[in-house]
Amino acid sequence: MPWSGQDILGPTITRMFDEVGEHLSRHKAAVVGPGIALWHESQVIHTEVNQEEMDVETALPIGGPVPGGGRVQVRQVPQGEVAYTVHHGDFAGLPLAKGAVFAWIERNGYRRAGPIREVYLHHDPGHQANEDSPHHVTEIQFPVEKG
Repeated sequence: MPWSGQDILGPTITRMFDEVGEHLSRHKAAVVGPGIALWHESQVIHTEVNQEEMDVETALPIGGPVPGGGRVQVRQVPQGEVAYTVHHGDFAGLPLAKGAVFAWIERNGYRRAGPIREVYLHHDPGHQANEDSPHHVTEIQFPVEKG
């Protein structure tokens, strides 16, 4: 059965990005890169979605210091080695892409070393923020270390 969590994840993540974007606008901060979702869950691939149990952050890269406030925190994403792939297409295809990267990690003697990152390189401008499109481009990064 195909994954169908986009109806929950899409609006939730859109609201989170909106909240961060509004905070940055209030502080006149420039966004200097694509949006990122950081998944802290131990579950690599979502087969079902429970909004109350999601452990995810959204981030927007900025060019300078900005104070945090309310639910918005400002911090640097740690640098380090990542295993990654670039997925072209619907968000519904992300679980398969994540599964492929995770299999590569296991086969090559690595282990996860931080939250999974979804970097939204291109969002189809013909679609709403939480709608799927075959034209989305998402880079999936797994921070790794040698096991």
